[in-house]
Amino acid sequence: MGCSLSTLLASSTSPLSDLISEHIVGFIAICPRAETLTASQVSRLQHMRYMPIPLFEIFRWWDRRGGAESASVARYAGKEADSETKRLQLRFNEQSKSEVFMAMALGSMPRYQNDEAVGGLPGEAIWSGLRIPTFCIGGEQDHVTPPENVELIAKWLGRQVPREHTVTKDNSLPSSAGEIPIIDNTPIEENGRSFVPAATNQDLVSETRSDSATSGLPKKPKFVLKTTVLPQPASHALLYATSTVRILSGLIQSFAATHIDHRLSLGWQLQHLSTEGKWDVKNLQKWQAINPVSEPIAGIFRAQKTLREIDEEHTPTVYVKRWGTKSGIKHGVRMVVDISHESPVYDPKGLEEGGIEYHKFPTVSKLPPTVEEYGEKTNTFVDILALIFDSLGGGRRTWGLSGSGLV
Repeated sequence: MGCSLSTLLASSTSPLSDLISEHIVGFIAICPRAETLTASQVSRLQHMRYMPIPLFEIFRWWDRRGGAESASVARYAGKEADSETKRLQLRFNEQSKSEVFMAMALGSMPRYQNDEAVGGLPGEAIWSGLRIPTFCIGGEQDHVTPPENVELIAKWLGRQVPREHTVTKDNSLPSSAGEIPIIDNTPIEENGRSFVPAATNQDLVSETRSDSATSGLPKKPKFVLKTTVLPQPASHALLYATSTVRILSGLIQSFAATHIDHRLSLGWQLQHLSTEGKWDVKNLQKWQAINPVSEPIAGIFRAQKTLREIDEEHTPTVYVKRWGTKSGIKHGVRMVVDISHESPVYDPKGLEEGGIEYHKFPTVSKLPPTVEEYGEKTNTFVDILALIFDSLGGGRRTWGLSGSGLV
């Protein structure tokens, strides 16, 4: 849901805090707006209360002139967005209902009493009441909610973070889904840099369950703040823009697993929630009989069988130690291209943490790629192979390879 509505539900200082805030254990704000509307902005928008819907539709039609190159698309996706992102933005704009937009706009307006805003979008008083792991993400080219909003929220929340932090060493498997371990109250992170704000007299203490069955167990992870502003062309459409969607997904996945609950990580789920057991790879005995990694091919590639998270030998953590460039072996692996069709039965993060880049290019077994897939479009199999070769100091070549894995 929207950042403003989510803040009203999650903040401990919100008038709606009694609804579900005690059940919320993490907060991720994408392109948030930090401040409520000013009195002058409310005054300028008051005419919307009396504007007929057909008249508003005419204004929207005029704003959409030019289709994917219209002002309505550029406002959210940015002028430098790729054609696919612009096409998506145009579709969303066309699907948006004027009645819904006007209701949202009117609902976001606060009432001013003695120069103080009442209601409307949340401001400092509500944002500063967040007591859970919080991740604020902005886009450098966002003109709807500029990245300064992220900085402002960080300023408000930074004063709530105590200088001291503790380390939880218990990595054992929880006995029930209700046991959420305390996450370290680490320093604030901003664009990859960590800092600790000035200490305050306020300390954040994790709440504990009151029932006897789980007495003393933490109910919520401690407060942690992380902020990231994605560089241009990241805009207000970064949630679905082709240039940022995968980056954003990775950032959110990492934050959720690190600061909210480690059971949200793909690696933990593959190890403990797998329903297929040892049969998650076809013909296990045949798979085990194949050498994990081949000898170097033309001094450039190594073919390999697919990794498995629950395997004791051919798993990402062991793989990077044996075959990665940091292992010291000749022709160590720098990049992995997974050409299997299904989703991997391992966590690619284990490769990336070991210094090995990961790319996914799904193919169908025993079916050669089409001409379009092979090399006539960008971001094709050949482009990925060229990227690998270029990273090794070579030029562009053409290859024809097959298998369940390619490195």
